[in-house]
Amino acid sequence: MNSSIKFKVYGTRGSSPVSGKSVEHFGGETSCFTFETPSGLLVIDAGSGMMRLAQDLEKREHLPPITILFTHFHLDHLIGLPSFSMLHKPGVKVDVMGDSVLFPAWEKTLNTLMQEPLWPVDFKSLVADVNVKNLPKDKKSIDLYGMNVSWCAVQHPQGCLAYRISVGDKSIVLATDREYAQDEDAVFVPFAKNTDVLIHDAQYTPEEYPEYKGWGHSTWEHAIDLREKVGAKKLLLTSHAPFRDDAAVRSIVELARASYKNTEAVYTGMEFEL
Repeated sequence: MNSSIKFKVYGTRGSSPVSGKSVEHFGGETSCFTFETPSGLLVIDAGSGMMRLAQDLEKREHLPPITILFTHFHLDHLIGLPSFSMLHKPGVKVDVMGDSVLFPAWEKTLNTLMQEPLWPVDFKSLVADVNVKNLPKDKKSIDLYGMNVSWCAVQHPQGCLAYRISVGDKSIVLATDREYAQDEDAVFVPFAKNTDVLIHDAQYTPEEYPEYKGWGHSTWEHAIDLREKVGAKKLLLTSHAPFRDDAAVRSIVELARASYKNTEAVYTGMEFEL
């Protein structure tokens, strides 16, 4: 098994991409994260940040095998897929995987996205070696490129998955879109227990949350509370609200750090090796 994971952030925003100087630091692209070993590249979510990922991959002389997983199938997590240039390159191997238990119609959703009148190139016309696969129904984890990938259903309208990516005794838990629910702790806390890095939804402030309760997102206080329960060493806040500029995200981070110092907000281009 490989001894480390290279992690990089390509999309940080929730709900809708945004642009402009006020969001240049944390980024305006929607959800896209990569986990890489020498054996291959795992992409979780195909938000608009996937365009930046494609630009990075275009610079490589040798392209790795790629697997794309989805937390769920709302448009902000899919919008980058049709124009992902790796799908249009001969010889590139791309596996596209989804959970047919939680999302029985996920393949139909992708086919609808990639056909007229929404898009001119469908899956059957792609040049790359693209394989659409279901996650195994009888398991909650798979081994992929030397990483163990496990998943857990979390509270979000129409369903969502959180993922735990592990190599040896190191792990990262990614929960992009999760509304805190106390009755979910019995499942999610053991799933995320003792992870090195917890990446968690913090789209709203505690003051905003009552207006948006039931929309499927948490606050930074929820993320801090969960970090304490699971004992994560580092907390990264994600799913930044589209109406929140860099200064406002920094304010949230400072408030969160008063409760747990090792807290940051994910930003486009953030990378580290675990």
